[in-house]
Amino acid sequence: MIKPVSKYVVLWTLLLIISVPAALADTKFPKPTSLSPAVELWKKVYTQVNTNQGYIHDKVNMGVIYEKMSLKSKGRKAQGREIKRRLANYRAALRSLGKGKRSKLSSTEQKVLNAWGKNTKDAVFAKAAKNVRFQRGQANKFRQGLVRSGAYIKHIKKVFKGMGLPERLAYLPHVESSFNAAAYSHVGAAGMWQFMRSTGRRFMRIDHVVDERLDVEKATRAAAELLQHNHSVLKSWPLALTAYNHGLAGMRRAKRKTGTDDIGVIVKRYKGRTFGFASRNFYAAYLAASEIAAKPNKYFGKLNLSKPKVHPKVKLRRYLPVKDLSAGLSVGVSQLKKLNPALRPAVWKGEKYLPRGYLLKLPSSSNQSTWRGLVASVEKQSGKAKQKPDHYYRVQRGDSLSTIARRYKTKVSTLMALNNLRSKHRIRIGQKLRLPGAGKLKPAKPSAQPKPKKKVVLQSSQYEIRSGDTLSGIAQKHGMSTRQLLALNHLRKSSMIKPGQILLVEQPQKQVAVATKPEVEPETPAESVRHLLHKPEYLVQPGDTISDIAARYKMPEAELLAINNLSIRSIIRPGQIIKLRAVEEQKVAIKADAEKVQKQVTEQKVDKLAALEPAVADQPATQGIELESGATGEGVPVEAQSDLSADPSDYQVSDNLSIEVQVGETLGHYADWLEVKTSSLRRLNRRSYGKRIEVGKKLQMNFSNVDKTKFVHRRENYHIARQNEYFDNHVIAGACTHKVGRGDSLWDIANKTYNVPFWLLRQYNPDITLKSVLSRGQELQIPLVKAKNTQGLPEMRSANGSMCSTS
Repeated sequence: MIKPVSKYVVLWTLLLIISVPAALADTKFPKPTSLSPAVELWKKVYTQVNTNQGYIHDKVNMGVIYEKMSLKSKGRKAQGREIKRRLANYRAALRSLGKGKRSKLSSTEQKVLNAWGKNTKDAVFAKAAKNVRFQRGQANKFRQGLVRSGAYIKHIKKVFKGMGLPERLAYLPHVESSFNAAAYSHVGAAGMWQFMRSTGRRFMRIDHVVDERLDVEKATRAAAELLQHNHSVLKSWPLALTAYNHGLAGMRRAKRKTGTDDIGVIVKRYKGRTFGFASRNFYAAYLAASEIAAKPNKYFGKLNLSKPKVHPKVKLRRYLPVKDLSAGLSVGVSQLKKLNPALRPAVWKGEKYLPRGYLLKLPSSSNQSTWRGLVASVEKQSGKAKQKPDHYYRVQRGDSLSTIARRYKTKVSTLMALNNLRSKHRIRIGQKLRLPGAGKLKPAKPSAQPKPKKKVVLQSSQYEIRSGDTLSGIAQKHGMSTRQLLALNHLRKSSMIKPGQILLVEQPQKQVAVATKPEVEPETPAESVRHLLHKPEYLVQPGDTISDIAARYKMPEAELLAINNLSIRSIIRPGQIIKLRAVEEQKVAIKADAEKVQKQVTEQKVDKLAALEPAVADQPATQGIELESGATGEGVPVEAQSDLSADPSDYQVSDNLSIEVQVGETLGHYADWLEVKTSSLRRLNRRSYGKRIEVGKKLQMNFSNVDKTKFVHRRENYHIARQNEYFDNHVIAGACTHKVGRGDSLWDIANKTYNVPFWLLRQYNPDITLKSVLSRGQELQIPLVKAKNTQGLPEMRSANGSMCSTS
C-alpha cells in the first residue's frame, strides 16, 4: 500500500522547483562575498548621487567611504581642482593617523578614523593614503540610460536569446554607455557597446566610409559574438564580462597567473600591468547595473521608457551620391544622416558615395516596398559601379600634420579623423595618410619664402661620407667587407664617392622589412614600373602568398610559379627572393613612362632612406600608460587602452630587459626604436652578421638611450600601423571552424590555406603562439577575410580538402 504524500513534502518540492531557475541564474553570475562592498558602492553611485556629486572612498577596500561630496565649482577643470584639494586633505589625514595620531583630530581625520574603525593599525592608514579616490555620481545618467534602453532592450534580448546567451547580458550597455548609441570615449571606443576599433573590426566594418559601431543592430550582434567567444575560451561569465573590458588575452593571463577562475580571487590577487581600477571593478559595476535595471521602479520610481522605433530598410545595389539620393527620395540629407549614423562624414560631404550593399534606413512615412521602388529609380538614374577612389599622401622628412593640412587645404582634425590618429604629432616618415576628397588633389602652392635646410638625422643602417673616407675604410669600420658594402649600395669598385653622400651599412631587409602584405594594387603605376625596371625581384614578407605577389605586380599566378620553379603546393618563406618580370600590359607602361620613372627613381632612393626614420620633425612626447583617467560620465572610469587591445601578442619588456620577437620585427626595427646601432644588438645577443632572428625567441635589448616605456610605445605603434593598413584594404565577413589535419602547421594554416595574417589568427585563437604544437582534430577559429569592394567570399578549403565550416 502506497502511503499518502505529506502536504509539507509537496509544498517543499514545489518551492524547490520554483527556486531552481533562480539558482541556476545566480550560478552564471555569482556575487562573491569579497565583491559585495564594491557592488553596493556602485549601486549608490548609479542611484544616489548625480554627476555634480560623488564619493571619496578607498579604491581597494570599496566598503570604506570617507565622504559624500557635493561639488561647488562649475566646469570640469574647476571641479577637478576642487576634488584634488579634497583628496589631498584625506591623504594628509591618513598619513597622520599612520604615524599614530589619535587625539586632537581634525574633522577630516575623524571621518577617516570612523570609516576604518578605532582598532585599525597605523600601517593600514599609511598604506591607504595611496588609495584615496573620488568617484563621480551617475544617477542622472543612469536614469537617462534606463529611459533610452526602452527603445533597444527587447531587440538586444532577442538577439542574445537567439544566440543562446543569458538575457541578463543585455544590461551591459548601462555600464558601457548608458545606452547612448552615439557615445564616444576619449580613448577611441564608440557606440552603445563601446567597441575599440581593434576589437570591433573583427565583427564589423569600421573605416572612413562606414563605422558600424554606431549602428545599434550591427553592434549588438558584434557584442553578442564577442561575449560568446570570450565565454567559449574562459568558461566563466564573470571572466567573459571582464574580458569585454580588459581583453581576452589579459583575462587568460590573469586566470593562469592566479590559478583560478574565481573573479573575487582574481580581483584581489592579480597584479597585471594594465589590470587597473576599471578592469578590477568592471564585473562589480555590471552586477550593480543589472540588479538596478531588472527592477528600475525600486530605485527610480515609475519611468516612461522610450518605445522601439521601426524603420523601413533598403539594401543599396549601386553606389549612390547622397545629393542625388536625397533629391530622388525627397528626404533631406540631415534626416538621412540622423537615420544612418554609421555613415561617416565623407559620405555626407559628397567625398564618397553611399556604399553598395549598405542597408539604408528610411523614414517610416512610407512602407518598405514603396521605398524600394524609389531607391531603384534613383539607382537607375544616378547609380555608380565603383566607389570614388581614395587619395593618399606619403609622409616625407620634415612633414607634420599641420603642414600637410595647409598643403592640401584641409584641417588637422580632418586628417586625424580620416586616419584614426590620436595625436596630431604622431606621424612617421613613410606613413601613408588618407586625404579628404576623391581623386588626385592639387596641393596648395608652397610659400615663396625658402624653408631652412633641416639637419639630416641618420639611422643605425646609414653612414654619411666625410672628407677623407674610403670605401674600404667605411666597410672595415662597420664590420663588413668592401665587396658587401659595394653590393649593398649597388656600387662598382670604380664608383666615385663624395662627402655628404649617404651609404647603407646594414641590409635593407633587416632594417625595413614589414610584415604587412603588399597592397593588391600598387600605390602608383610609377612605383610598379620602378620595381620592374630596376629590381625585378621581391623579398617575401611574413603573411605573403604567391597570389598576393602575383596580384601586386599584375602577373598571372601560373607565370610567377613557373619563373621561380615553384608548384601550386610550394611554401614560400619570409626572406625568400621571388623573381619577377614585366608582362605585356606593363611593357607598354614602361616604354611610355621611362623618362618619368627614371626621375622618380632618384627621388625614391632618398625617400627609401628617409623611411627608416622612426618619426618626423614633430616628435611627440612619450605617453605613459595612465591606469585611471577619470570617469566617463557613464559608469566605470575608462582606462587608457592601446588599439592593440584585441592583440594577445606580448609587446612588453621582461624584468631581465629581454623581449619576445613578434612577426614582422627585425633587428633593424629594434635598433631604430632603441636609437642604437644594429651591430650593438648583434653583439649583445652574440649573433653573427646576416643571421636572421626567429619569431618567438627571446632577445636582449639595449636601453642605454631609450627607456622601456618609450620603446614599448614605438613598438606598439608600429604594429598598430601594420594592422590599420591591413584593414584599410580588407574586411572580415565572418568566421569559421578549421579542424587541424595531418601535417598542418600554424604558419601554413594562416598564410597558405586561409591567407590571413598570423596576428589576426591569434586574435581569434589567443591560446596559440608560433611555438604551439597542433594536434590532429584540434579546432581553430578562422576569420573569413575578403578585399574591400569585392562581392562574396572565396571558397575556403583546408589542407586536407574539407571545407571550413561556418560557426
